[in-house]
Amino acid sequence: MSLGHMGAWLTVNRKCNFRCGWCYARDTKFSTDDMSLDLARKLVVFLMELGVRETVLIGGEPTIYPHLVEVIKLLQDCKITPFLVTNGKRFVDYDYAEQIVSSGIKHIAISLKGADADQYKELTKVDCYDDVIAGYDNLQKLGIEPTISITIVSDLIPRIEELLVNLDNAGISAITFDMGTPVIVGDSISAEGIQDPRQLAQSCSEIYSFMKRRNSRFNMRISVPLCLFPEDLRNEMITSNAIMTCCHIQSGSGVIFDQGGNLLPCNHFPSHPLGKFGVDFSDAESFRRFWSGDDLEAFRNVTRRYPSEKCESCSDWDKCGGGCFLEWLNFDPALFIR
Repeated sequence: MSLGHMGAWLTVNRKCNFRCGWCYARDTKFSTDDMSLDLARKLVVFLMELGVRETVLIGGEPTIYPHLVEVIKLLQDCKITPFLVTNGKRFVDYDYAEQIVSSGIKHIAISLKGADADQYKELTKVDCYDDVIAGYDNLQKLGIEPTISITIVSDLIPRIEELLVNLDNAGISAITFDMGTPVIVGDSISAEGIQDPRQLAQSCSEIYSFMKRRNSRFNMRISVPLCLFPEDLRNEMITSNAIMTCCHIQSGSGVIFDQGGNLLPCNHFPSHPLGKFGVDFSDAESFRRFWSGDDLEAFRNVTRRYPSEKCESCSDWDKCGGGCFLEWLNFDPALFIR
């Protein structure tokens, strides 16, 4: 079993200098525990042995992780390309930005949280819009063109075109859109700040059309069923290569470790690990047995279930997967898939 085609994520911390209402890390209460450098070193070697070629460094907020530079260098020493996902605030400090760029990282995505300074403060609880934009500029000066990542949530929708025009006017052209999805908080599902699947499809349709009209460079991660989009637009989206669909959980094509070495289904499950490095597996061979075992296959089968009988005969199922199954833990699919 080769895992070289798989994605890998290292969630190096849960601390964050923002407090976004829709954050998937809420259930961790933004724990102060960091991934130890020793564990990071072991996990990087482990990923190398699995044949993983690319790894995303994420949090929490990874730029406040004390060993970030060392982990970036460890990944590169093991011939694994590191990707950094950040809110970008710390890059207002040019010296810090230079330190990260000098570590050799080439791929940085900055998650943008608002259309202007007032909305940024409202949504993140921090007055930081100018810092984030200045941080973006600093990275550009240092030879890195970050991708801007925008999570489509209820509070942003009324001002999304304003935000996109502001980015366009600032010369920021590479944009990735993520759909906001429900998160697990304790033993329940929270959809705070998240549109329902039909509303989300409508918002994404409008954003997609707006970006196409402006001939902008973008891609969009779709987490709702494709049948919720108008047929003509759906066909265009499928053939455009501008959208990404289906989930790594359903296919078993991604591994995510948290700061304690727990293997998570995804970062929306911070308190529900599938296993633990050093306990359930410790090397490539034992992991392959664990990964293909009955317990994980049973879990995947749950995530692969058709949310509706109509999905069983849908010709687009392999491109769609029914959307994020967390949606259907919170919303009744019968109200949306008709």
